[in-house]
Amino acid sequence: MTERPRICRECHHYRMRTPVRLFDDIDMWTPEILTTKAEWEKEQAEIALKEQHRFEVNEDFDYEPNTFAWCARWTEQDGRFVINPVTGRRSHVYALCARKNADGKCPLFERT
Repeated sequence: MTERPRICRECHHYRMRTPVRLFDDIDMWTPEILTTKAEWEKEQAEIALKEQHRFEVNEDFDYEPNTFAWCARWTEQDGRFVINPVTGRRSHVYALCARKNADGKCPLFERT
């Protein structure tokens, strides 16, 4: 019998940023609101595209990803960070689930 794949969404350490829903509760749509909504959606699409490129070229995510799930335990365990050369501020390098559990056999998996 083969072991069931370890699906990150079922793990206690799984994290995914909650999407911001700016325009869900609007009852009356004006041209200004529609313009702002279109700009917001364009910005979100650009962020997703940049993150996809960053993922494809194997760059570190030194900020919480908007469109990729990450593992709190791997992020903590790896202990990697980057330092901003101007401010000296340290930022975590977020461990993406797609990288740490690509084969579905994550050793840090803990079912929720």
